[in-house]
Amino acid sequence: QVCMSHVQKLIFKFEDRADDVRDAVSGDSWQKLKSLVCEIEGELPESAAKKHVEIEGKGTKKLVQRALEDLGGKASTQEIFQWVQEHQEFVESNSSIRINLNRNKA
Repeated sequence: QVCMSHVQKLIFKFEDRADDVRDAVSGDSWQKLKSLVCEIEGELPESAAKKHVEIEGKGTKKLVQRALEDLGGKASTQEIFQWVQEHQEFVESNSSIRINLNRNKA
């Protein structure tokens, strides 16, 4: 449990800065490790396991920064959502961006 918590903290710390562990050096290995930690947590007794939700989307920072640039530097959440819906070609042309389309998965 202590090792898993430590690995999770490293992954979360990286994702806070860089958005997705898959973008790290050896990102595939980190993603496998992240998935393994989630799998092991699922086998722990409920009291020992912390709730964890797999991140589906990636590149959010880049997407929001582009939307804000196009919208003059500031915008409401609704305006950003609308921009994203109207600019799907930007999302599709950037492999570093993936929008989470799953609703209420947590």
